[in-house]
Amino acid sequence: MTKISLKNLRKEIPEEMIPGNFVRGKEIVFTYLIVSEVEGEYYVYTYEKGQGYTHKSCTPPFETLKDALVEYQMKELHLKGW
Repeated sequence: MTKISLKNLRKEIPEEMIPGNFVRGKEIVFTYLIVSEVEGEYYVYTYEKGQGYTHKSCTPPFETLKDALVEYQMKELHLKGW
């Protein structure tokens, strides 16, 4: 599990595939887990590595960053096998 910087992330995933403003991200076993802010709402995106990284899923919007981070942590635990 590695925390990622926006600079390193953009090397792996094209900028146009990450909507809005990057808030937080991690790489967990060939998967990027990302929180992004789009027009005042927060989304949790999951990108899996295949041939390059492809968009796999996106949560419904969250009104607060706190709610999005709870979902982010739940997805992180799921990816780790908890």
